[in-house]
Amino acid sequence: MKTKNEDVKYQTKFRILSYIMNHENSSRQELSASLGYSMPTVLQNVTELLEENRLCEVGEFNSTGGRRAKMLAIKPLSYCSVGAEITKNKIRCAMVDFNGDLLGYEQYPMHYFNNRDYYTNLGTLIYSFIDKCRESKTLSDCKLTGIGIATPGAVNLDLNILLRSHALHVSNLDLRNFSSNITDPVYFERADTAAARSEINSATKDLVYLYLGYTVGGAIYTNGSFFRGDYYKAGGFGHSIISLGGRQCECGKRGCAAAYCSIDALLSSSQSDSLISFFEQLKRQDEKTVENWNVFLEMLAVILTNIRMEFDCNIVIGGDISGYLVDYLDELKAKTLAYNNFDLDTSYISIGKYHNEAAAIGAAKRVIEKHLQDCCPSTP
Repeated sequence: MKTKNEDVKYQTKFRILSYIMNHENSSRQELSASLGYSMPTVLQNVTELLEENRLCEVGEFNSTGGRRAKMLAIKPLSYCSVGAEITKNKIRCAMVDFNGDLLGYEQYPMHYFNNRDYYTNLGTLIYSFIDKCRESKTLSDCKLTGIGIATPGAVNLDLNILLRSHALHVSNLDLRNFSSNITDPVYFERADTAAARSEINSATKDLVYLYLGYTVGGAIYTNGSFFRGDYYKAGGFGHSIISLGGRQCECGKRGCAAAYCSIDALLSSSQSDSLISFFEQLKRQDEKTVENWNVFLEMLAVILTNIRMEFDCNIVIGGDISGYLVDYLDELKAKTLAYNNFDLDTSYISIGKYHNEAAAIGAAKRVIEKHLQDCCPSTP
Protein backbone atom coordinates (compact mmCIF):
# COMPACT_ATOMS: atom_id res chain seq x y z
CA MET A 1 0.00 0.00 0.00
CA LYS A 2 1.30 3.45 -0.92
CA THR A 3 2.04 5.96 1.83
CA LYS A 4 0.43 9.39 1.61
CA ASN A 5 3.65 10.92 0.24
CA GLU A 6 4.02 8.14 -2.31
CA ASP A 7 0.43 8.65 -3.45
CA VAL A 8 0.96 12.40 -3.88
CA LYS A 9 4.11 11.79 -5.90
CA TYR A 10 2.32 9.19 -8.01
CA GLN A 11 -0.47 11.65 -8.82
CA THR A 12 2.03 14.41 -9.55
CA LYS A 13 3.82 12.26 -12.10
CA PHE A 14 0.58 11.27 -13.78
CA ARG A 15 -0.63 14.87 -13.95
CA ILE A 16 2.61 15.71 -15.71
CA LEU A 17 2.29 12.75 -18.07
CA SER A 18 -1.34 13.55 -18.79
CA TYR A 19 -0.58 17.17 -19.58
CA ILE A 20 2.27 16.25 -21.92
CA MET A 21 0.12 13.64 -23.65
CA ASN A 22 -2.56 16.25 -24.42
CA HIS A 23 -0.31 19.20 -25.22
CA GLU A 24 2.36 18.99 -27.91
CA ASN A 25 5.74 20.65 -27.33
CA SER A 26 5.49 20.92 -23.54
CA SER A 27 8.36 22.31 -21.47
CA ARG A 28 9.28 22.24 -17.79
CA GLN A 29 8.37 25.92 -17.51
CA GLU A 30 4.95 25.32 -19.09
CA LEU A 31 4.27 22.41 -16.74
CA SER A 32 5.01 24.60 -13.73
CA ALA A 33 2.79 27.45 -14.97
CA SER A 34 -0.11 25.25 -16.16
CA LEU A 35 -0.23 22.69 -13.36
CA GLY A 36 0.61 25.02 -10.49
CA TYR A 37 3.67 23.11 -9.28
CA SER A 38 6.82 24.85 -8.12
CA MET A 39 9.76 24.67 -10.51
CA PRO A 40 11.80 22.43 -8.15
CA THR A 41 8.86 19.97 -7.99
CA VAL A 42 8.58 19.89 -11.77
CA LEU A 43 12.34 19.50 -12.24
CA GLN A 44 12.55 16.61 -9.77
CA ASN A 45 9.58 14.71 -11.21
CA VAL A 46 10.55 15.25 -14.84
CA THR A 47 14.09 14.05 -14.05
CA GLU A 48 12.69 10.87 -12.48
CA LEU A 49 10.34 10.29 -15.42
CA LEU A 50 13.26 10.68 -17.83
CA GLU A 51 15.30 8.17 -15.79
CA GLU A 52 12.33 5.78 -15.75
CA ASN A 53 12.11 6.02 -19.56
CA ARG A 54 8.58 7.42 -19.34
CA LEU A 55 9.55 10.76 -20.88
CA CYS A 56 12.07 11.88 -23.49
CA GLU A 57 13.41 15.18 -24.81
CA VAL A 58 12.61 15.69 -28.49
CA GLY A 59 14.07 19.11 -29.25
CA GLU A 60 14.36 22.68 -28.07
CA PHE A 61 12.12 25.74 -28.17
CA ASN A 62 13.33 28.95 -29.79
CA SER A 63 15.41 31.08 -27.45
CA THR A 64 13.68 33.94 -25.63
CA GLY A 65 16.92 35.35 -24.31
CA GLY A 66 18.17 32.60 -22.03
CA ARG A 67 18.84 28.89 -22.34
CA ARG A 68 16.54 27.15 -24.75
CA ALA A 69 13.78 25.14 -23.05
CA LYS A 70 13.68 21.42 -23.85
CA MET A 71 10.61 19.93 -25.53
CA LEU A 72 9.19 16.98 -23.61
CA ALA A 73 7.24 14.03 -25.00
CA ILE A 74 5.94 10.68 -23.81
CA LYS A 75 8.60 8.00 -24.38
CA PRO A 76 7.34 5.56 -27.03
CA LEU A 77 6.33 2.17 -25.60
CA SER A 78 6.57 3.34 -22.00
CA TYR A 79 2.92 2.51 -21.25
CA CYS A 80 0.41 0.29 -23.01
CA SER A 81 -3.14 -0.90 -22.58
CA VAL A 82 -5.26 -3.64 -24.11
CA GLY A 83 -8.81 -3.60 -25.40
CA ALA A 84 -11.05 -6.57 -26.12
CA GLU A 85 -14.30 -6.40 -28.06
CA ILE A 86 -16.89 -9.07 -27.37
CA THR A 87 -19.05 -10.10 -30.33
CA LYS A 88 -21.42 -13.02 -30.70
CA ASN A 89 -18.81 -15.15 -32.46
CA LYS A 90 -15.42 -13.39 -32.11
CA ILE A 91 -13.06 -11.77 -29.65
CA ARG A 92 -11.04 -8.87 -31.01
CA CYS A 93 -7.97 -7.70 -29.11
CA ALA A 94 -5.85 -4.59 -29.58
CA MET A 95 -2.84 -3.17 -27.75
CA VAL A 96 -2.09 0.56 -27.89
CA ASP A 97 0.64 2.74 -26.43
CA PHE A 98 0.15 5.78 -24.21
CA ASN A 99 -0.47 7.96 -27.27
CA GLY A 100 -3.17 5.62 -28.57
CA ASP A 101 -1.05 4.23 -31.40
CA LEU A 102 -1.76 0.62 -32.34
CA LEU A 103 0.91 -1.89 -31.24
CA GLY A 104 -0.88 -5.14 -32.05
CA TYR A 105 -4.23 -6.54 -33.14
CA GLU A 106 -5.71 -10.02 -33.41
CA GLN A 107 -9.18 -11.52 -33.69
CA TYR A 108 -10.14 -14.97 -32.49
CA PRO A 109 -13.20 -17.14 -33.24
CA MET A 110 -15.06 -17.64 -29.97
CA HIS A 111 -18.83 -17.97 -29.77
CA TYR A 112 -20.37 -16.20 -26.81
CA PHE A 113 -21.96 -18.27 -24.06
CA ASN A 114 -23.05 -16.91 -20.71
CA ASN A 115 -21.20 -19.49 -18.65
CA ARG A 116 -18.08 -19.87 -16.54
CA ASP A 117 -16.04 -21.62 -19.23
CA TYR A 118 -16.47 -18.71 -21.63
CA TYR A 119 -15.35 -16.10 -19.08
CA THR A 120 -12.40 -18.24 -18.00
CA ASN A 121 -11.31 -18.77 -21.60
CA LEU A 122 -11.70 -15.05 -22.30
CA GLY A 123 -9.14 -14.11 -19.67
CA THR A 124 -6.75 -16.79 -20.88
CA LEU A 125 -7.08 -15.59 -24.47
CA ILE A 126 -6.46 -11.93 -23.56
CA TYR A 127 -3.27 -12.76 -21.64
CA SER A 128 -2.10 -14.97 -24.50
CA PHE A 129 -2.58 -11.99 -26.80
CA ILE A 130 -0.56 -9.78 -24.45
CA ASP A 131 2.27 -12.33 -24.35
CA LYS A 132 2.25 -12.53 -28.14
CA CYS A 133 2.52 -8.75 -28.45
CA ARG A 134 5.37 -8.61 -25.94
CA GLU A 135 7.25 -11.33 -27.80
CA SER A 136 6.84 -9.71 -31.22
CA LYS A 137 7.80 -6.17 -30.14
CA THR A 138 10.28 -4.60 -27.74
CA LEU A 139 7.80 -4.20 -24.89
CA SER A 140 9.77 -5.50 -21.92
CA ASP A 141 9.66 -2.05 -20.23
CA CYS A 142 6.10 -1.26 -21.31
CA LYS A 143 3.86 -0.90 -18.26
CA LEU A 144 0.37 -2.40 -18.77
CA THR A 145 -2.11 0.12 -17.35
CA GLY A 146 -5.13 -2.16 -17.65
CA ILE A 147 -7.60 -3.90 -19.93
CA GLY A 148 -10.72 -2.48 -21.54
CA ILE A 149 -13.67 -4.67 -22.49
CA ALA A 150 -16.27 -3.50 -25.01
CA THR A 151 -19.63 -5.22 -25.26
CA PRO A 152 -22.59 -4.74 -27.62
CA GLY A 153 -25.72 -3.27 -26.08
CA ALA A 154 -26.70 -0.66 -23.49
CA VAL A 155 -24.21 -0.51 -20.62
CA ASN A 156 -24.68 1.10 -17.20
CA LEU A 157 -21.10 2.01 -16.33
CA ASP A 158 -22.02 3.20 -12.84
CA LEU A 159 -23.31 -0.25 -11.88
CA ASN A 160 -21.19 -2.29 -14.34
CA ILE A 161 -24.28 -3.90 -15.83
CA LEU A 162 -24.97 -4.86 -19.43
CA LEU A 163 -28.60 -3.81 -19.45
CA ARG A 164 -29.56 -5.52 -22.67
CA SER A 165 -27.72 -6.96 -25.64
CA HIS A 166 -29.69 -8.30 -28.59
CA ALA A 167 -26.45 -9.54 -30.15
CA LEU A 168 -25.48 -11.63 -27.11
CA HIS A 169 -29.10 -12.42 -26.07
CA VAL A 170 -28.60 -11.35 -22.45
CA SER A 171 -30.17 -8.79 -20.11
CA ASN A 172 -29.07 -7.32 -16.76
CA LEU A 173 -25.74 -9.14 -16.91
CA ASP A 174 -23.05 -8.27 -14.39
CA LEU A 175 -20.13 -7.10 -16.53
CA ARG A 176 -17.69 -8.37 -13.93
CA ASN A 177 -18.31 -11.84 -15.35
CA PHE A 178 -16.06 -10.80 -18.25
CA SER A 179 -13.23 -9.88 -15.87
CA SER A 180 -13.48 -12.92 -13.60
CA ASN A 181 -10.23 -14.37 -14.98
CA ILE A 182 -8.36 -11.07 -15.37
CA THR A 183 -5.99 -9.86 -12.66
CA ASP A 184 -5.22 -6.38 -14.06
CA PRO A 185 -7.54 -3.35 -13.72
CA VAL A 186 -10.53 -3.66 -16.06
CA TYR A 187 -12.68 -0.89 -17.52
CA PHE A 188 -15.90 -1.54 -19.42
CA GLU A 189 -17.42 0.30 -22.35
CA ARG A 190 -20.28 0.00 -24.82
CA ALA A 191 -18.82 -1.27 -28.11
CA ASP A 192 -20.25 1.59 -30.21
CA THR A 193 -18.80 4.20 -27.88
CA ALA A 194 -15.47 2.40 -27.77
CA ALA A 195 -15.34 2.35 -31.56
CA ALA A 196 -16.06 6.07 -31.67
CA ARG A 197 -13.28 6.72 -29.15
CA SER A 198 -10.77 5.19 -31.58
CA GLU A 199 -11.42 8.14 -33.94
CA ILE A 200 -11.33 10.95 -31.39
CA ASN A 201 -8.31 13.15 -30.79
CA SER A 202 -7.59 16.49 -29.11
CA ALA A 203 -8.88 18.40 -32.17
CA THR A 204 -12.27 16.64 -32.25
CA LYS A 205 -15.26 18.82 -31.43
CA ASP A 206 -18.82 17.64 -32.10
CA LEU A 207 -19.14 14.28 -33.83
CA VAL A 208 -21.66 11.51 -34.46
CA TYR A 209 -20.18 8.06 -35.03
CA LEU A 210 -22.18 5.46 -36.95
CA TYR A 211 -21.09 1.86 -36.36
CA LEU A 212 -21.85 -0.71 -39.08
CA GLY A 213 -21.02 -4.25 -38.04
CA TYR A 214 -22.94 -7.28 -36.82
CA THR A 215 -25.02 -4.62 -35.11
CA VAL A 216 -25.77 -1.04 -36.12
CA GLY A 217 -25.21 1.60 -33.49
CA GLY A 218 -23.30 4.71 -32.76
CA ALA A 219 -22.15 7.35 -30.33
CA ILE A 220 -22.63 11.07 -29.84
CA TYR A 221 -19.57 13.12 -28.89
CA THR A 222 -20.05 16.76 -27.93
CA ASN A 223 -18.14 19.33 -25.89
CA GLY A 224 -15.32 16.92 -25.13
CA SER A 225 -17.38 13.99 -23.83
CA PHE A 226 -19.87 11.32 -24.87
CA PHE A 227 -23.58 11.89 -24.42
CA ARG A 228 -24.93 8.59 -23.11
CA GLY A 229 -28.57 9.43 -22.42
CA ASP A 230 -30.73 8.98 -19.32
CA TYR A 231 -30.82 5.20 -19.73
CA TYR A 232 -27.54 4.66 -21.63
CA LYS A 233 -29.22 4.15 -25.01
CA ALA A 234 -28.07 7.33 -26.79
CA GLY A 235 -26.65 6.54 -30.21
CA GLY A 236 -28.88 3.52 -30.71
CA PHE A 237 -29.37 4.35 -34.39
CA GLY A 238 -29.71 0.67 -35.28
CA HIS A 239 -33.16 0.51 -33.76
CA SER A 240 -34.52 3.69 -35.30
CA ILE A 241 -37.32 2.75 -37.67
CA ILE A 242 -36.55 3.75 -41.26
CA SER A 243 -39.20 1.65 -43.03
CA LEU A 244 -42.71 1.30 -41.58
CA GLY A 245 -43.72 -2.35 -41.54
CA GLY A 246 -40.36 -3.27 -43.05
CA ARG A 247 -37.97 -6.13 -42.37
CA GLN A 248 -38.11 -7.99 -39.07
CA CYS A 249 -35.39 -6.89 -36.63
CA GLU A 250 -33.91 -9.10 -33.92
CA CYS A 251 -35.18 -6.59 -31.34
CA GLY A 252 -38.76 -7.57 -32.24
CA LYS A 253 -39.70 -4.44 -34.19
CA ARG A 254 -40.02 -4.07 -37.94
CA GLY A 255 -38.19 -1.65 -40.19
CA CYS A 256 -35.20 -0.94 -37.93
CA ALA A 257 -31.97 0.34 -39.45
CA ALA A 258 -30.18 -2.78 -38.21
CA ALA A 259 -32.46 -4.94 -40.36
CA TYR A 260 -31.06 -3.22 -43.46
CA CYS A 261 -27.52 -2.05 -42.70
CA SER A 262 -25.89 -4.73 -40.53
CA ILE A 263 -23.63 -7.55 -41.70
CA ASP A 264 -26.41 -10.08 -41.18
CA ALA A 265 -28.74 -7.94 -43.28
CA LEU A 266 -26.24 -7.87 -46.14
CA LEU A 267 -25.57 -11.59 -46.06
CA SER A 268 -29.04 -12.94 -45.33
CA SER A 269 -30.50 -12.34 -48.77
CA SER A 270 -27.42 -13.35 -50.76
CA GLN A 271 -25.46 -16.56 -51.16
CA SER A 272 -22.52 -15.13 -49.17
CA ASP A 273 -21.24 -16.43 -45.86
CA SER A 274 -18.84 -13.53 -45.19
CA LEU A 275 -18.25 -9.92 -46.14
CA ILE A 276 -15.28 -10.98 -48.26
CA SER A 277 -17.40 -13.29 -50.41
CA PHE A 278 -20.24 -10.75 -50.55
CA PHE A 279 -18.02 -8.06 -52.04
CA GLU A 280 -16.37 -10.52 -54.38
CA GLN A 281 -19.84 -11.33 -55.73
CA LEU A 282 -20.64 -7.64 -55.89
CA LYS A 283 -17.59 -7.00 -58.06
CA ARG A 284 -18.72 -9.83 -60.33
CA GLN A 285 -22.08 -8.03 -60.62
CA ASP A 286 -24.07 -10.94 -59.21
CA GLU A 287 -27.67 -9.80 -59.69
CA LYS A 288 -28.97 -10.65 -56.21
CA THR A 289 -25.91 -9.22 -54.50
CA VAL A 290 -26.13 -5.96 -56.46
CA GLU A 291 -29.81 -5.67 -55.56
CA ASN A 292 -29.08 -6.20 -51.87
CA TRP A 293 -26.22 -3.70 -51.94
CA ASN A 294 -28.38 -1.03 -53.56
CA VAL A 295 -30.97 -1.46 -50.81
CA PHE A 296 -28.19 -1.17 -48.23
CA LEU A 297 -26.86 2.08 -49.74
CA GLU A 298 -30.34 3.56 -50.06
CA MET A 299 -31.21 2.84 -46.43
CA LEU A 300 -27.82 3.99 -45.21
CA ALA A 301 -28.39 7.30 -47.04
CA VAL A 302 -31.68 7.68 -45.15
CA ILE A 303 -29.92 7.02 -41.82
CA LEU A 304 -27.18 9.55 -42.59
CA THR A 305 -29.71 12.18 -43.63
CA ASN A 306 -31.69 11.72 -40.42
CA ILE A 307 -28.56 11.94 -38.27
CA ARG A 308 -27.42 15.09 -40.08
CA MET A 309 -30.81 16.75 -39.58
CA GLU A 310 -30.90 15.82 -35.90
CA PHE A 311 -27.33 16.71 -34.92
CA ASP A 312 -26.00 19.02 -37.67
CA CYS A 313 -22.37 17.95 -37.25
CA ASN A 314 -19.78 15.70 -38.85
CA ILE A 315 -20.57 11.99 -39.19
CA VAL A 316 -17.88 9.30 -39.16
CA ILE A 317 -18.76 5.80 -40.36
CA GLY A 318 -16.89 2.90 -38.77
CA GLY A 319 -17.22 -0.82 -38.11
CA ASP A 320 -16.59 -3.92 -40.26
CA ILE A 321 -18.55 -2.71 -43.28
CA SER A 322 -16.91 0.73 -43.35
CA GLY A 323 -13.68 -0.56 -44.87
CA TYR A 324 -15.57 -1.81 -47.92
CA LEU A 325 -17.55 1.43 -48.20
CA VAL A 326 -14.49 3.41 -49.26
CA ASP A 327 -14.93 2.35 -52.90
CA TYR A 328 -18.62 3.27 -52.83
CA LEU A 329 -18.44 6.51 -50.83
CA ASP A 330 -19.17 8.79 -53.80
CA GLU A 331 -22.28 6.76 -54.65
CA LEU A 332 -23.41 6.84 -51.03
CA LYS A 333 -22.90 10.60 -50.81
CA ALA A 334 -24.90 11.14 -53.99
CA LYS A 335 -27.81 9.16 -52.55
CA THR A 336 -27.58 11.05 -49.26
CA LEU A 337 -27.53 14.43 -50.96
CA ALA A 338 -30.68 13.52 -52.87
CA TYR A 339 -32.53 13.21 -49.53
CA ASN A 340 -31.04 16.36 -47.99
CA ASN A 341 -32.35 19.76 -49.08
CA PHE A 342 -30.48 21.66 -46.37
CA ASP A 343 -26.82 21.01 -47.28
CA LEU A 344 -25.02 21.87 -50.50
CA ASP A 345 -22.57 19.00 -50.19
CA THR A 346 -21.81 15.91 -48.11
CA SER A 347 -18.36 16.85 -46.82
CA TYR A 348 -19.67 16.12 -43.32
CA ILE A 349 -19.58 12.35 -44.09
CA SER A 350 -16.31 10.43 -43.79
CA ILE A 351 -15.09 6.87 -43.34
CA GLY A 352 -13.23 6.20 -40.09
CA LYS A 353 -9.55 5.40 -39.88
CA TYR A 354 -10.33 2.10 -38.16
CA HIS A 355 -12.83 -0.57 -39.18
CA ASN A 356 -13.22 -4.02 -37.58
CA GLU A 357 -10.54 -3.19 -34.99
CA ALA A 358 -12.14 0.11 -33.91
CA ALA A 359 -13.96 -1.02 -30.75
CA ALA A 360 -10.96 -2.93 -29.40
CA ILE A 361 -8.70 0.08 -29.96
CA GLY A 362 -11.23 2.41 -28.36
CA ALA A 363 -11.59 0.12 -25.34
CA ALA A 364 -7.81 0.21 -24.91
CA LYS A 365 -7.77 4.01 -25.22
CA ARG A 366 -10.46 4.23 -22.54
CA VAL A 367 -8.14 2.41 -20.14
CA ILE A 368 -5.48 5.10 -20.48
CA GLU A 369 -8.05 7.88 -20.18
CA LYS A 370 -9.70 6.30 -17.12
CA HIS A 371 -6.34 5.51 -15.55
CA LEU A 372 -5.29 9.15 -15.84
CA GLN A 373 -8.62 10.36 -14.49
CA ASP A 374 -8.37 8.06 -11.48
CA CYS A 375 -4.76 8.97 -10.78
CA CYS A 376 -5.05 12.70 -11.34
CA PRO A 377 -8.68 13.81 -11.06
CA SER A 378 -7.72 17.49 -10.94
CA THR A 379 -5.81 17.43 -14.23
CA PRO A 380 -6.91 20.44 -16.34
